[in-house]
This record gives sequence, C-alpha cells and structure tokens, in this order.
Amino acid sequence: MQMKQFYLFVLFLLLAPAFAGAQAISINTDASNPDPSAILDVKSTDKGVLAPRMTTAQRTAIATPAAGLLVYDTDTDSFWYFDNGIWNQVASIALPPPLASGANNTVIPIPDNNPTGITSIINLTQAGVIDGNTQIKVCIDITHTADADLDISLMAPDGTTIDLSSDNGTFSDNYTNTCFTTALAPGVTNNNFLAPFTGFWTPEQPFSNFINKPIMGNWTLKVVDDRNTDVGQLNWWSIEIPSKSIAPALLSDKDSDTKVQVEKNPDEDIIRFELSGTEGMVLRKTATGSPRLELTDVLANTFIGQSAGASNTTGFQNTANGWAALYSNTIGSQNTANGFNALRSNTTGGAKHRQWSASAVFQHLRFLQHRQWSASAVFQHRRRL
Repeated sequence: MQMKQFYLFVLFLLLAPAFAGAQAISINTDASNPDPSAILDVKSTDKGVLAPRMTTAQRTAIATPAAGLLVYDTDTDSFWYFDNGIWNQVASIALPPPLASGANNTVIPIPDNNPTGITSIINLTQAGVIDGNTQIKVCIDITHTADADLDISLMAPDGTTIDLSSDNGTFSDNYTNTCFTTALAPGVTNNNFLAPFTGFWTPEQPFSNFINKPIMGNWTLKVVDDRNTDVGQLNWWSIEIPSKSIAPALLSDKDSDTKVQVEKNPDEDIIRFELSGTEGMVLRKTATGSPRLELTDVLANTFIGQSAGASNTTGFQNTANGWAALYSNTIGSQNTANGFNALRSNTTGGAKHRQWSASAVFQHLRFLQHRQWSASAVFQHRRRL
C-alpha cells in the first residue's frame, strides 16, 4: 500500500506543473515531449487507447452529449461520434464497404402539378432480408422552388412503400444532399423552415416498415409535384444498406421470386420454399415439435419423385409417389399412383384409377403366397390391385 501511494505521489508531482500551467501532457516510455499542437500526446508501439464501450441503447441515452464525443457501440461493432445534434457512425473505419448500395445520377424533370410524377430505379443485387437492426440510408438531391409541393416516397422490391417527405419545407427551395436514415436524427416533418434539408433526417414514415422485406431487386424513388406554378428536377439519389445489416436468412435467385426463406415472420420457426413467386413447400413443426413437410399446392396435389405429375395443369387432389408417376396427367383428378411409372400414361381419367407399378405388384403377390390366405381372398385382393 505504501509503495502504491508513493507512485501516486510521484505521478502527481509530474503532472501538477502541466495542469497548473495548462500545458500539454505526454504519456510515453521514451521521455519525449508532447507535440505542440496536442493537449494530450500518447505514444506506444504495443498498446492502444480504449474508448468507452456500450450498447446502442446506452449510447443514445447519454444526456446532452458534447460535440465530438466518441464511443464504441458493441451492437454495431463500430465507433460513433456526436456532431451537429446527431450520432454519426464512423463506418469507413469499423465497417467494410456496404454490400447493398447503389446510386442513380440520371437527371429527371419533375412535371408541375402532376399526380403521376416521376420514378427513378436502383437495382440492388445483394440477397438478404431487412431485420430490426438494419440501418438504411437514402440520400436525395432535388432542385425545386417550393419543397412543400413535393411528395417523395420509396418503394421496396416487393412493393412496400413509405413516405420519405411529403409537403414539407413550406415554400423554401431544394433538397440538397438530404439523407434519410434509421439513426437518431431530427424528423423531417418537424422542421418546416429548414429547407434545403441538408444533412441527416428521419423519414416521414419509418424504415421499419421494410422489416422482413427482401433487399435484392428494384428500389424505386417516386417524386410528385401536387401544386401549381413551381417546377424542378431530381438530380440524383442513392441507397445504402451496411453489410452487417443484411441477414443471411434468404437464398434467392436474381429477381428474388424463387427463394428459400427462414423466419419470414418474426420467431415463426418455419422454412419456406418459393418457386416463381408462389410458396410451394413449407417445413414446420407439429404440435409436439416434430418436423413436418407441407406441400402447399392450391389444387391439393401431392407429387413426389422425379417427373411425377410433371404435365399436370388443372387436375386436382392427385397423389403420385414414384418416378414418372402420373407423368402425363393433365386434367385428371383424384387419382392415386404409387411406384415406378405408376399411371404414367393417364391424362384425363380420375377417381377410379389406382395403380401400383408392375414390380411392386409382383413383389406384393410373392408376399401373399407366403401367407395362409384363402384362394377367394387372394383373388379379391388381386382385383383390388
């Protein structure tokens, strides 16, 4: 204890002159003086400076943060600094470049007082699903002499649409490098006199409306001028979704209409298989937790096996189990075909057509010969086959 107090006393003697004269402080092992431009100069070749670490909730709960305040967010695995009234992520240091991002620089005139407006598309090619932790940033640049005339919306690839800003800004001009974000930022609807809205804003409707929606596909920005006289143009816009926000819950083709999706809805514990935009198979649990596979055919058909039911068009309530079973069936209904090539040639027949493959029947008859059935029972059983 005495030795610890001695070291503290020595440290005090070393630092006291610096504090007394508001001089710079140097922390190092080579006794070098601090840089003249620094109030604190730390030098080391084998250690670093550890910033305060906290969750997103703890960071955003800091009361009246000072401009330049720096913390490390353990939820986003990145540094954040406070400036101009909002928290800003140091993404260029902590995060890799976004996997899902794009920009459209095509200038499009905005027609005056026209409900059709204009649309501009950005195609994102990264597969993934938006979740509750997803951060989205949409930036726009519009030249217009009356922002209050404009309704600006964003549509996701599945058609879900949110208002970014509608009839805001009174008669002020332009949206100049305006970015809508999921981060803590002023609401665009609460600042009608701050056009051209340069900087970061939360949109009129939340990005959370896109939760569980696919990332891949066409994202569409729509701008409508709903009043007379003033005109303008869309100069450019961009969208960015950081890589960590892309949930690996989706396997999808390029246009996102054929996919395997885990938990489309929160905590549903279901795997869904979708072909050409139609959900065809679902893996879920029974009441006791055992797995069960559902074939969700609207015509109540069940086809299992290579080429089974391959030609079916409007036939309903058919069950085919086996290679090429009911292969040629088109409109025949309520058939049951089990085994290799079972009812392969049937096209329109229904209800009474039940067939086993020849090999299956042969094996079954051999089995019957080893049982002590009466001759009449065997005859009746053969008729049923």
